[in-house]
Parts: sequence; structure tokens; C-alpha cells
Amino acid sequence: MNSFYWGSKRNGSRGINWMRWDKLSLHKTRVGLGFRDIEAFNLSMLGKQGWKLLTEPSSLLTRILKAKYFPRRDFLVANIGHNPSYTWRSIWSSQDLIKSGYRWRIDDGSRINVWNTPWIRSLPTLRPSTIPPPFMGELLVQNLVNLDRISWNNVLVHAIFNYNDAAAILAIPLRNRNLVDSYVWQFMVDGSYSVKLAYSHCISLETNVTDAAVPNQNRDIIWKQKVPPKVRSFLWRASHNYLPTRSRLIQKGIPCSESCVHCDVSAETHTHLFFVSAKAVACWELLQLDDTIRNMLPTANDFSTLLFYFFDRLNTEK
Repeated sequence: MNSFYWGSKRNGSRGINWMRWDKLSLHKTRVGLGFRDIEAFNLSMLGKQGWKLLTEPSSLLTRILKAKYFPRRDFLVANIGHNPSYTWRSIWSSQDLIKSGYRWRIDDGSRINVWNTPWIRSLPTLRPSTIPPPFMGELLVQNLVNLDRISWNNVLVHAIFNYNDAAAILAIPLRNRNLVDSYVWQFMVDGSYSVKLAYSHCISLETNVTDAAVPNQNRDIIWKQKVPPKVRSFLWRASHNYLPTRSRLIQKGIPCSESCVHCDVSAETHTHLFFVSAKAVACWELLQLDDTIRNMLPTANDFSTLLFYFFDRLNTEK
């Protein structure tokens, strides 16, 4: 499903305001309505099964699928194979999600390639940015450790890596060297897979945005208002210019008159309907807010900006 709509009867026809589903499924703090993205949620649930194939080699499911589809490799590099079952095809679809969210926990360092696996937790890519020297493409983490097996070989690390990579590597504490390297989910403190955090990660990969990159964060003010939910929903639609005013209906190809249904003079836009029309002005005068609105109108270029300027000038009671 790519779109969703609210409809309203207008002049005998249905006024439809289409909204992109990816906007509705964004979290409310990211200017959405918080609907769950079913595809991303399903993928994060399948990721839990894929994670078990990585971390629980003795389970019955892992042994069956491994014997048939990836007998000499692990799940992260397994191919979908010829004529795969529905179960395997579904779990395999979560492979990219797991690849983007896992890293290695260092124990003996015998399973971790230095260059092409994520293991340096303080670096953004989890991998060194240093260009591999000649004949060191297969270098393992265990080769960077002293003979006592509990400390890094500082001289060797500084000789191979650039300053930032070397500092990040030497800051990693070495654990019990008698254990085997293991996979951890980088978004959890204890390293366990979380469907909730996998879903958030999946959404961020799909939208390719961060919370800091989303404009108009003040729309979060709407969801904090102590008013009925339908009023908050109405304000959210208004702030996105999603209400079926006559101007919007014409933009969507619905034939109707553009003039205001009340005054029949000016075009029925969001700004006119709520702040300029005679009925709106009379309402604001009764609330003693007409002067506030009159001062704001010249300063705002669009209705959304005007609406939040208005919010900023009101106390909680108003």
C-alpha cells in the first residue's frame, strides 16, 4: 500500500486527499502519524529467525537449513539457492537487515577479518578506513594481539593503521581469550537481537533520513496537546495542508468552485479559512486573539508556518 486517504463530501462529490504511506508510517516525532510499516515490521520479525541461524548453531531449524542451503558457510553469505522453500526465502530476505545491524564481539579474534567485517565499535562504519597493505588482505584480529593474549600489540597496530583507526582499536578492551568470537546486535547493550530496534533500523534504512534531518520538528507540539485525539489528528492534517479545502480539491483535479464557501469572494485556502475569513475573525475576536493573528499574518509565508507561530504565542490555557 503506497497511499492512504481521508475523504469528505463536497458539492456532491468526494474530495480525496491522498497521503503517501511512508509519511503516515513515520513516527510522530518525525512528522508522521505513527502507523506501523507492515513490510518493515515483517522484515524485522524475520530478522529474528535469521539472527538465530547466526547465533544458535545447535538449534534444529539452523541445522536443517544449514545442511540444505549453506553447509560450508554462515547465514550472512548464504545464497538463496535453487528452488528455495517459502521458509528459507522469507528468512533469507532479512539478510541485508542483519548485515547492516551486526558487529563482532572480540574474544580470541580467530574468526574476524580485520578489513571486511564490522568489529571496531567506535568507528561509524565499524571497519578501519586504512587501505590494506600488500599481502595483508587476510589479516585476522588475533594477529594484532600480543603473546600474552590479553593486550594489543601497540607497535604493530600503529604500523599498519592510520591514527584514528589505531586509537579506536587500542581502546577496545580484550575479553576472555578462551572464548570464541561471537555476533552481537550493535543497537543493544547486551548484544541481543531486538525486533523493536530492528524495526526502527529498518525504517531508517528505507527512508534514509535521521531525526535531525526531518524539518518542522515543532509539529511534535501537536501530539502533546491535551485535547481529544480527533482534534490532534485534525491539526496534524491541517499542518500538512491535507484538509479538503476547495483550493486543494482543484489541485487534485476535482472540479469545483475555488471561492470560499462562506464569503464567496476569496479562494478557500487553509490560511483564508482559519485566519482571514469573516467567520474566523469573529471567532478569534470572541477569544481575544484577533490582534495576535493580525500581527502574525504578514510574517508567515504559508499556513503551516503561521499555525506554529500561533502555537508559540499561546499559553497552555489558550
